[in-house]
Amino acid sequence: VSYDLVQLPEAGAYMVDRLQELGGGVNLEIETVLRKLQQKKGIRVSLYSLESQRLGLSIIEKYATEMQKEILGKIVEELRSIPVRICAIHGDLTPRNVMRNDIGLCLIDLDRFTVRGLPTIDRLHYFVEEHSKKIGMNSYEYMKGDIANVIEETGLTVYEVVSYVFFRLGVEDRDGYKLSKKYYFRVLSLIEAVCEYKV
Repeated sequence: VSYDLVQLPEAGAYMVDRLQELGGGVNLEIETVLRKLQQKKGIRVSLYSLESQRLGLSIIEKYATEMQKEILGKIVEELRSIPVRICAIHGDLTPRNVMRNDIGLCLIDLDRFTVRGLPTIDRLHYFVEEHSKKIGMNSYEYMKGDIANVIEETGLTVYEVVSYVFFRLGVEDRDGYKLSKKYYFRVLSLIEAVCEYKV
């Protein structure tokens, strides 16, 4: 990626003067980004195989009732039986993190980039972040309120959505986010709503 940096000493930062935001919409350009990230598939793993997913589950179990723990156990059992191939993912793909410069598209904010990701994560994260921010909602509340549309528009399954939720919880914890109990109860409520959804 080629771009110009202008140092701003008084702010202790740099200004990137040739990048422009795309705007939004899961359009052909975003599909191109997703395709390029996923073009080199790695080893076959299960839909529940990332360390961040295991961390996410361990966090949410602390707030779960016995009945919810039973549901989570069944979900994990199902996720372990679904094979996928790992691939590169951005890890925080949002409209603000896909930019354009003179030579094409580029990605910024690569703190969560990994070559050991699951192909469903970026697609769902982009969609949810774009739509929830447009209406000023928390992303988990947005997903819970419109789970049928989320699944239909992204083309993902119920289990792929839940695997994303585990991943996101784990990443947020690893990155040091201090989240309230209310946040985790909201996530548990979402997982229950997803599990009740019938395709």
